[in-house]
Amino acid sequence: MDKKKYSDQEYIEGFLKNKLQTTENFYELNYPLVKNLVTNMHGVNADVDDVMQEGMLSLVQAISRKGFILTGSLSNYFFTICKNVWLNCLKRNKYYPGTYSKHNYNDQVSYIETSERTNEQRLLLFDECFKSLDYLCQQVIEMRLQNIPYNEIAKQLKIVSIGAGRNRNYICEDKLKNLMKNHKDYKNLSNEE
Repeated sequence: MDKKKYSDQEYIEGFLKNKLQTTENFYELNYPLVKNLVTNMHGVNADVDDVMQEGMLSLVQAISRKGFILTGSLSNYFFTICKNVWLNCLKRNKYYPGTYSKHNYNDQVSYIETSERTNEQRLLLFDECFKSLDYLCQQVIEMRLQNIPYNEIAKQLKIVSIGAGRNRNYICEDKLKNLMKNHKDYKNLSNEE
């Protein structure tokens, strides 16, 4: 198997085109992280395989949806999916098989759920501020989140030069950061960690 590490966009295209090589590469690359997560929470290898399969299915379904936008790395997104799959499995079983008591398990799940709620609220804040940007800024930021190079951004958005495209990106990112920092909910979200 090819050991090349692909870009997130190449992985996404590989999933959408059912390219076995890219899918296997992504699976192999992320397996150790998911295995570590599951086995540290007292799962066994069979659990890891189940979580990986369900995670891969959920990932492909998410990517296939119209309007899918990746706001971080694909591996982090996949890891979050797998973590949620495993936590849901533990919740269904209503106990933590191993040395932890049910009480400790509930505390741990409660902490993770609170953290996930905070992350969801941050994403909503980002989305709200992003939507208040002008159309060109939205396009530039969206393209940069997809790791599209500046020369391609300049070409597609009819910006004069690569330098002007890069400059526009910095201006737009600054606008977005300022909108978020000045939002009424920002202080509460930044203090919840």
